[in-house]
Amino acid sequence: MVDLLKQPTLTPHKNTIREGMEQALGDFYRALGYSDNYSRGVGASNLLENTTGLGAFTSGQDAGESAGRGDWKGAAGNLAMAGLAAVPGGSEARGVAKTFEHAIGKNKLRVPLEDMRATYEAQILQGGMDFMRNKDSVWASEKGKVSTQANKIKQAGENGQPVRTVSSIMSPRSGDYSTMMANSILQQMHGAPLTKKAKAAFDADMAAKVPSWPGIDKVDENWVASAGSGRTQLAKIMEGAKHQSAGFPDIPSTRFAITEPGLLNQPTGSTGFNIATPDPFNITRDPAVPHETYNTQMGGQYFGSLDKPVPREIMFPDWSKTRPPGEPSPINDYTFERQLPAQDANQQWLDNIMKWWEQNP
Repeated sequence: MVDLLKQPTLTPHKNTIREGMEQALGDFYRALGYSDNYSRGVGASNLLENTTGLGAFTSGQDAGESAGRGDWKGAAGNLAMAGLAAVPGGSEARGVAKTFEHAIGKNKLRVPLEDMRATYEAQILQGGMDFMRNKDSVWASEKGKVSTQANKIKQAGENGQPVRTVSSIMSPRSGDYSTMMANSILQQMHGAPLTKKAKAAFDADMAAKVPSWPGIDKVDENWVASAGSGRTQLAKIMEGAKHQSAGFPDIPSTRFAITEPGLLNQPTGSTGFNIATPDPFNITRDPAVPHETYNTQMGGQYFGSLDKPVPREIMFPDWSKTRPPGEPSPINDYTFERQLPAQDANQQWLDNIMKWWEQNP
């Protein structure tokens, strides 16, 4: 197996301007007295990209309400969010073409991709390709999946060779399962111009798929935390044309808000954004940095990143050769996620990656 540390394909990480601002925002919240985990979560969110003028207004309102309650820490934090909301962005300033068809939504987008910005209180975003940059954990999922992956890693490393895990892009809609997505949707329900008839129609559709659905006026974070696949149904059903036309939150725009901007236009299955050295013997359900969607994490350390991500068939050629020609992407994605294949990183593997880079500069 090739030791990636010795290969020129690995780029030492240097803090970007964004990461510097994230660190400053996290430090700001620590100075206000918030916990380290909360401060780190705020700093790691997509707040800088996803806060709008409306966000500035609502954050200013929140600051006033916090001050009225005597919550001076909260007031200061909300004022900081309001200030960050003034950062300009969007295609209107750059004069670029507008995108109304994208995998982030199943229908024509109500708002062009270039103009999407979150219009609700900033969520603390968790997971994503940078999750493995955490100090002690490199992957989070349900206990059964983490245990399965840990056993595969142990088996792959039995001969003493190092084992790495590689981040892989999922579908633009895969985040629908997360608590972040569901909570972001529900935050936008406050003040939404919905009729009783529209709410009743949505509740009927949800109840038919999710028996535990309490109703749009009764749902809260407790339901979100325990709903599992019900969270996916929440986004899927609400994205339906009749509910979108009735005034329910814009689902593609919400997906945009919880997605790392650099991943939006990457093909599903692209790999190599980040690489980690996992510790399959360190499985915890009480991590230093929690992930609200998943109950279990695998330990390990961030290892590095490829200069440029590569397609799945280039990173995992042995597994890809077992798939039938012309296999539909959804089936390929589903099978890959469940089989969790391993790949011997030998010289031929590396040569193929280098060749692909040369052909795709």
